[in-house]
Amino acid sequence: MDQNIVNKLIEIAEQAKKVASKISDPSKQEEVLRGVIESHFCIHIRIKNFEEARKIANEIRSSYERFLAFLYIAKNTKDVKDVEKAIKAANEVENLYFRVGAFIGIAEFTNDISYIEKAREIASKIEDLYKQAEAFLWISRVTKDIKDIEKAWEITKIIAKSPHYIGTGVLEGEIIDRCIEIKNFEEARKIANEIEGIYSQVYELAKIARHTKDIKDIEKAWEVASKIKGLYDKIDVLKHIISTYLNIKNFEKAREIASNIRDLYERAETFLEIARVTKDIKDIEKAREIANEIKCTDSLDLHKKAEILAHIAEFTNDISYIEKAREIANEIKKDFEWRAYTFEEIARVTKDIKDIEKAWKAANRIRDASLRHETLESIIHICIEGKNFEEARKIANEIKCTKSIDFYNKAGFFLDIAEETKDIKDIEKALEIASKIEDLYYRFDIFAFIVYITKDIKYIEKALEVANKIEDPYKQAEAFAKILRILVGDIYRCI
Repeated sequence: MDQNIVNKLIEIAEQAKKVASKISDPSKQEEVLRGVIESHFCIHIRIKNFEEARKIANEIRSSYERFLAFLYIAKNTKDVKDVEKAIKAANEVENLYFRVGAFIGIAEFTNDISYIEKAREIASKIEDLYKQAEAFLWISRVTKDIKDIEKAWEITKIIAKSPHYIGTGVLEGEIIDRCIEIKNFEEARKIANEIEGIYSQVYELAKIARHTKDIKDIEKAWEVASKIKGLYDKIDVLKHIISTYLNIKNFEKAREIASNIRDLYERAETFLEIARVTKDIKDIEKAREIANEIKCTDSLDLHKKAEILAHIAEFTNDISYIEKAREIANEIKKDFEWRAYTFEEIARVTKDIKDIEKAWKAANRIRDASLRHETLESIIHICIEGKNFEEARKIANEIKCTKSIDFYNKAGFFLDIAEETKDIKDIEKALEIASKIEDLYYRFDIFAFIVYITKDIKYIEKALEVANKIEDPYKQAEAFAKILRILVGDIYRCI
């Protein structure tokens, strides 16, 4: 890192601390100081000044993050005093779940199994059963011990029977993941078969099948799925099963299930997904046939039909499907939201100026301001993806601005372009627009994004000029903290 930038960052960190001391709300002050101190620590970590990093690590408010700081220093210095500081901080972590994580980290670094035993002991004291199960899963990632996974599963079953049951699908998924990771498929099957929620059971059995490639596993998943009432309306479940059959190359079964999906749009899209795997023209033909069956009674139907045809064109490179999609899109007359979405989807495939302009013209007539902004943003991104930067600039340039948020959004569009082009003209255009933003924090935010793109000290100085004009101590300190986060990160990014 350039020494001038290092010096500037240290200066910003010191300035941010001074401003933060003026914040009247203790919780806001704590929030800002925490981030500033961590970034200050990261500056010295980046330049490998461990002596200075130690001093700042002692200031870190959170015991867990102080532990992370000293453990990182210890990994670089191999100094036993740094390890002792990390252990001391670990013992001070109030949240038992994070204390488990701290001792896992120490065990990994020292290769001392006693710290894993300590982590297990702490985990068993966590009162929140969900967090307790997660803690044993955290331990299992390091130990690869089936006993830790089984412990997590036993706790999960208790949670599932609780009158205050909050859902255990995520835990069940992680438990199966850990079994698969250590290739203990028998245990994975055993646990999956004990899962009470039918949807979770299907997902986990299918997950096992994708790893084992065993037809018996996917057949078991399909057997369970078949018990779901109204199955052929449950698109997510069906697509999960179909993707698993595709994964094990049982294409006929995938087609058989897809053929029974009731919703024509979803059925057509599913056959396109099958075609992407099989590369079989028959699957494309099937998608086209289904698309032709869609009866269009409103703008949404027209959008769906055009979207399928555009996706077929993308797959086949057959322009006739694009022409048909355009014809359908042109049938959407006054529903500007759906007209914009439909031409946007076509443009995503073609990258054609004519499609982009039709999407853009329709988007400009959307009444809802936030929806109009989102749609224009998507269209500009299509231009950027297609390297059609002049069209992106043209669209951004013609956006009308009356309020600070309009200027902020418009400047942001030019920075999206600049991030790809690295063209100084796009950055200067964003700066010109940003100068019209009355809210100084919003104006600063544009400058901060420019710093993120360029990492240029000239723009760091410009951002600081704006930050220094912000009167609210909290917003000003947060602005300084943001520059630090952009350039050196927080403790989780820098170590």
